[in-house]
Amino acid sequence: MLKHTSSELEGFLRKPRSVKSAARRGVAESALITCALIAANEALARYGILKIPNPPALALIAVIYAGYSAGLRAGLLSAALAVLYGLYFFSPPGAALQFQGDDAARMAVLALVAPFLAWMTGALKNRTERAVRSARDSETRYRTLSDLSSDWYWEQDENFRFMDMSGDVVRAAGSSVGSHIGKTRRELPTLGVSEEDWARQRAVLEAHQPYRDFEFQRVNEAGETIWMSTSGVPVFDDAGRFKGYRGVARDITERKTADEAIRESEARFRGAFQLGLVGMALTSPTKGLIEVNGPLCRMLGYSREQLVGTTWVQHTHPDDVAANLALLERALAGETDAYGMQKRFLRADGDIVHAQIAASCVRNPDGSARYFVLMVEDISERKRAEQALASAKERLQRALEGSRLALWDADLRSGEVYQSEGWAELLGGPVVETRTTIDELTKLVHAEDLGHVVRASGETVKGIRAEYSVEHRVRARTGEWKWILSTGTVSERDAAGRALRMTGTNRDITARKRAEQELRASEERYRTLVEGSIQGVYIHTGGIIQFANAAAARIFGYASPAELVGQHYSVLVPSHERARLEANRLARLRGEPVPERVESQRLRKDASLIWTEVFASVVSWRSEPAVLVAHVDITQRKEAEDNFRRALAELRETHARLQSVNEELRREVAERQRAEEEVRQLSLTDELTGLHNRRGFFLLAEQEYQLARRTNISCTVLFVDLDGLKQVNDDLGHDEGDAMIVAAARLLKMTFRATDVVARLGGDEFAILTWDAGSNPDELITRVQGDVAKFNRSGDRRYQLSLSVGGVRCEPGVGVLLEHWLARADQAMYAAKSAKKVSAVVGPTKRRS
Repeated sequence: MLKHTSSELEGFLRKPRSVKSAARRGVAESALITCALIAANEALARYGILKIPNPPALALIAVIYAGYSAGLRAGLLSAALAVLYGLYFFSPPGAALQFQGDDAARMAVLALVAPFLAWMTGALKNRTERAVRSARDSETRYRTLSDLSSDWYWEQDENFRFMDMSGDVVRAAGSSVGSHIGKTRRELPTLGVSEEDWARQRAVLEAHQPYRDFEFQRVNEAGETIWMSTSGVPVFDDAGRFKGYRGVARDITERKTADEAIRESEARFRGAFQLGLVGMALTSPTKGLIEVNGPLCRMLGYSREQLVGTTWVQHTHPDDVAANLALLERALAGETDAYGMQKRFLRADGDIVHAQIAASCVRNPDGSARYFVLMVEDISERKRAEQALASAKERLQRALEGSRLALWDADLRSGEVYQSEGWAELLGGPVVETRTTIDELTKLVHAEDLGHVVRASGETVKGIRAEYSVEHRVRARTGEWKWILSTGTVSERDAAGRALRMTGTNRDITARKRAEQELRASEERYRTLVEGSIQGVYIHTGGIIQFANAAAARIFGYASPAELVGQHYSVLVPSHERARLEANRLARLRGEPVPERVESQRLRKDASLIWTEVFASVVSWRSEPAVLVAHVDITQRKEAEDNFRRALAELRETHARLQSVNEELRREVAERQRAEEEVRQLSLTDELTGLHNRRGFFLLAEQEYQLARRTNISCTVLFVDLDGLKQVNDDLGHDEGDAMIVAAARLLKMTFRATDVVARLGGDEFAILTWDAGSNPDELITRVQGDVAKFNRSGDRRYQLSLSVGGVRCEPGVGVLLEHWLARADQAMYAAKSAKKVSAVVGPTKRRS
């Protein structure tokens, strides 16, 4: 019977019905189990060991297994198969399949219960599988979101030891996953966390509270120190028991580096603002004083607290307010970004301060004025000098009315020259009128001055210069060389414009030249005194000097700044001053108010004491808090003042001895040269082109660049080289070369906006800084080259204009100096120049009809 049953089962397995593969597998498994159980039951019963009195229970076991293993359909088929097998085994031999006694009743119950059991087991399995798939999908989504929102994911147990962690970024952070597993965060090599920070973090963990942005440092495999930030939440089981922490972490080194760079930049700006040599202030569009520096406070006689919150109108002379307001209104209207003027301020003690102001407008992205940067220079001394110069000019005019000038009149056609009586007297001969020739006068001129005289007279005759004015030497009758100032103009020309006659005067300036030599010697002595009074600056961290300039070494009697670096700053301080200065240093680092300017004694290397005026400010030195100290040696300044007074006394004695017209002239020249030198030093404009010069470019462009960095707006720097300038100078002359430079400057000024900084750096080089956010460097270069092509087509000239341009985009997040971007633009310009063959810019001369 077992053999017969096995053959039928094999036939059933070989010929599956129309159920799916999973159902077939479940039916087959349940059938095999049923047969195996029945066969085992019969075998045990045959040998009298054990007989299960309820065989349908065996079929029930197979039904439950098949329903759970393969689902509802397999369970139903398995149940039907079990009923058929039960009827087959428990019917009388040779009888048709029918229910017999209790077994038949049990089989009937099995037939009714089996579908329900199969459905229950199948549904239970499907629900379990769906729960498993849902949990697996939820874990996958959680891992994906964690990887997208952080650098890596981690888990800790109830003892705060790492159980799991994503590996790639952890290895980049300087350690492997294996080195983390089983350890707490405190047991790993960590930097930048104090004991107080660890204590606070431990308290949060012990309280099983979530935390965010716990920051610490690690050293990666490359030896670099990186910053990391981690956040975590506690995990509890269904019973509310604490199971550990789960969280994410990320690399924040770039953000930390950027924050530190911003802090250092702000500290440097604050140091420069407070230690400036001129008065500086930040003012609002409504004329309010937002911030002022020490020099401005001393200039006006107020403290910072008294000035901040007031308006500059309150401190301006009433007669100058209207003119200042007119310039302010133009800036507010967007007509200009900067203005300057001379005005008078009212000091706290009622005195008047003459000042030169320069205001620059810092704008919002929409173009409205945000605030103004105001620089104020005290020019009271210069004003007094100008008044003295005006008085000297008046006295000189009266003196010149009685002075003797040698008149001359030259006939350029015949070469004859008429000289008045003063000429003979100047040469040391009889006081008579002289008639001579141009050739004879040329022989009297010093050989070193002859070329200059011939060139100046030739340019005047050709009309290149309007007036002939030359200082040169002539030989007197006694053989000595005398200096004369020869001036004149072309007094007659023919119809074709050729010069026929020149008329002018000669004046003996020998005494003035000697006085100028004495004056230069005096100025050299004064310059030496000024250089000796330059501020000595050093920076110290933790009291140790990290940097010192040459002036500091000189002031304190050291051979070089290297002798100061590495020493404690107290070596420069007398013993009775050290405790006070150390207390001030610590208070300044804590941010407590400390006087920024004091007068104090200092100790030189030779143990001698000097008095200095000290300015101090907190700065950052290599990412560490530091103190910048500037010293002015008051002792040398007083000695310089004494020397200056003695020099003035000597000048007065000389003035008393001379008592002549020549002395008046010398004083006029000295005052004029001093005033012109001061004006020249204050100038920011290139004389030839009218553009900003190098000093003006770096002053204004640096302000624009720093503003771009603070407002996170990109700007562009262009470096322009004028091609072929040397060829034009060689072939056509320097005047034509100057005209070419002026043409290039005008073209650049028209190409860029009035708000852009356009400057001539010198020679044939130009630089531009633009905020043209809608264009990249290549577009700007294309625009320039297009304007050059239009210029060359616009008219007939003796040259063709050619510019080599290089540009670079200044990214605001990169902490580099403006000089870096200018150097990169220069490199790009040379690459552009090398990529093209610059043809000769000198072309044939064309005349228009």
